[in-house]
Amino acid sequence: MNEVTEGSGNVFADLGMPNPEERQMRSALVYELHTILKARKLQKDVAAKLLELPAPMAADLLKGRFVDLPLAQLFALLIRLNRDVEIRIKPVNEGARLHVSALSA
Repeated sequence: MNEVTEGSGNVFADLGMPNPEERQMRSALVYELHTILKARKLQKDVAAKLLELPAPMAADLLKGRFVDLPLAQLFALLIRLNRDVEIRIKPVNEGARLHVSALSA
């Protein structure tokens, strides 16, 4: 019988990757960018110009592929797409965590 191990909720931590919390946050932000771009039905070249990104990187976002950009640049891209980016710091009851939530595109 195969043993099943429950995940931690962070696939990057489960895979033993460095900086798993930051990777998870960047992944969530890239997903939000992808969702907005798809909802707007933008073509690669238009998205690249709007986001001031190379066309291949814009194409990756449109395809939902992970784009390895610093958090600050991901925030700037969301702002270019008319999104407010809010960072809240508050005490937690159990261990520190990073959380990204987005309202509908």
